[in-house]
Amino acid sequence: MQWISGYTIIEITEFVRGLFAGIAVAGKTREEALGNEYRFNWNSDIEVVVSYHDVIEEWQVMAYQCNDYSQFFGNESAKITIGEEWQ
Repeated sequence: MQWISGYTIIEITEFVRGLFAGIAVAGKTREEALGNEYRFNWNSDIEVVVSYHDVIEEWQVMAYQCNDYSQFFGNESAKITIGEEWQ
């Protein structure tokens, strides 16, 4: 059984795309608004990390399984692809 559903991955993807669009509408850069890394809890089981990697020059989104105390739980993670047009 997969720890994160395909539907949840789609929800997180659309949320991050909306976050990026809102930053653009505000006339700011992602680095100004988010820094190099932005973390948020999707729910009590999932923490999402949006980060910029200088070496490959792209934004990446990772979801990590965590417990109720926002501590990583186990080794479960999923890379979420936001699409080339959002880089």
